[in-house]
Amino acid sequence: MLTGRRRASTAWIWLILIALAAVLLRFLRLGGEGLWCDEAYTALRTAQPLGTMIDELVHHDEAPPLFYLLSRLIVGLFGDGEFALRLLPAAASCAAVVVMLIRARRRREPELFWAAAFFAIASYGVFYARQARSYGLLQLLALVFIFYARDFLAGARRTSRTRGVGLALSAGLLCFTHHLGVILVLASLPLWILHPRRRPRLLHWIGWHAAPLLLLGLYWLFSATQWEMHASYNQWMATHWQDHPLALAPLFSIGVLSPAGRFPIAAAVPLPELGAGGELATLASLALVLTALGAGLVGAVRATRIPGTGHVADPQRESESLRWWLTDALSFFLPLIALLSASLLVSPAYVLGRSDAIVFPSFALLIGRGLARLPRWGTMPAVLLWTVVSIAALAPAYGWRDGPLAKGTDRRVATALVSHGLQSGDWLVHGVLTAPAVEYYLDRLGAEHQSAWFPAFTGINPAAAIPTPIDSLRAYEREAYRLRELIDAALPEAGSVWILGQLTSAGAASWPLRGGQIAVTPSGEPRLITAGELGFPASLLLYALAGMTEQPAVIRYRQDWIGGERVAVRVPRETWIPRESLSPVQLGAAVPENRGPAPHVRRINAQPTGPPALCGGWR
Repeated sequence: MLTGRRRASTAWIWLILIALAAVLLRFLRLGGEGLWCDEAYTALRTAQPLGTMIDELVHHDEAPPLFYLLSRLIVGLFGDGEFALRLLPAAASCAAVVVMLIRARRRREPELFWAAAFFAIASYGVFYARQARSYGLLQLLALVFIFYARDFLAGARRTSRTRGVGLALSAGLLCFTHHLGVILVLASLPLWILHPRRRPRLLHWIGWHAAPLLLLGLYWLFSATQWEMHASYNQWMATHWQDHPLALAPLFSIGVLSPAGRFPIAAAVPLPELGAGGELATLASLALVLTALGAGLVGAVRATRIPGTGHVADPQRESESLRWWLTDALSFFLPLIALLSASLLVSPAYVLGRSDAIVFPSFALLIGRGLARLPRWGTMPAVLLWTVVSIAALAPAYGWRDGPLAKGTDRRVATALVSHGLQSGDWLVHGVLTAPAVEYYLDRLGAEHQSAWFPAFTGINPAAAIPTPIDSLRAYEREAYRLRELIDAALPEAGSVWILGQLTSAGAASWPLRGGQIAVTPSGEPRLITAGELGFPASLLLYALAGMTEQPAVIRYRQDWIGGERVAVRVPRETWIPRESLSPVQLGAAVPENRGPAPHVRRINAQPTGPPALCGGWR
């Protein structure tokens, strides 16, 4: 009896330690980092009146509304600071660990215990739990849906209605959190074939899956523009896969989901990584992941079967059989294969790193099965290595070392704008992806100003990566002059227009960043640049205001998690060139030596810069 009590006490200690590790990794300095573009977009939406928010989501976004509605509730309770905006995904990710631990305890399934340990410490899960985006909630709902599907397949028919309702409800919440949920729900349907003994009737199985999909279909009909928006907002993924073998994407996902993986190719979105010098630890982590996956398969084939019969030796260990291993394996691979097919046949949908959120719970379950089959002397070192690797990769988020994933540049840009004299009557003109975080922090600083977007359509969804094709040169040129007229009518005589835009390669070379993400000039010593040093189409707006005269550039920076060398240019009204003296623009990259206005045609940089090279930006 004493031995049993000791075992029970030891088990509880491990359960508590795993839960504490999940909470610590997700909540430690959760509000310390600045918001990046997509997180600030969440703040922007949740700050709107409810009706306005829903209208914007339906007509100018590609995401379902559930995450924003829940985030709005939390912001209303706890404020709109960084911690409050990230509270929902962090809490949801911790809840996923607790759900696995409770299920492991009640059902005495050690593989769920180890799956919870992996989920708690893996850098991938922690990374997305610390962002004010829907992926932490998405992983919790995906896990709950997977468990309801498993119970529905394993349960007696007299209990199928209760389990069917749970399956349909979790599927509905999943789909209304992110459209990726549809992929997971559809990929669940073939799993019925694997369980001939106690499975529900096929029509019941299909019906409970179809109910939430029909509701989502009605939502799509109501917001018919969403498919078009998805295709236009995410064209940058097509560019990414031109340089990488898309057909191997499901295999690359294994590397992405491994602690600090990003192997064998770099993803197009930010992920935790060890950086230079961490290659050996990354490979060791991946090797242990592959070992665990292999051990799970071997154990499922051998440990629970009577030789020569193919039957399960112990009915109490049915959960460890090959059938259930295949269920978890297909829950992992089928959604990825579906995403791959959609990317090949329809439009880019496979975002390595982001799309993997729906299969991370299945991946953790597979890892748990393998760890449960390994000897203890091999399991504990593997978990310890993954913990160390994950913490090292996530260190910038905790402020333990400088690195490319440490967010805060947009917050510093807003502060620098104010310190360099942004006034209440000034206009701040944004391009692709520059607005949400900068505007969020300017609002926090109480810096009143007027905002505009150029081109204007980039303001419809300011966190979307939208291309600016070169064949729109004349349309953008006309729009630049219209924007000039609009600003001219409202700008005070002592006011300025501030333009946030990308630099050309020549412009970036003339003002290199050294040892950081941002460079701010002294208030009295700004650098001077011309329209020829700005990327297209921001170059058109600067030319429409000041021709080829030099203007002060006060901030040079790399935006958080978004590629491209950016600059903030201040154009005082007193330096504007008369409209009638500005000549039409032609394509070209040459900057004339004569930087003043002239009656002949100007050739300024008009090379397209959009969509920007992203380290992030797909929502």
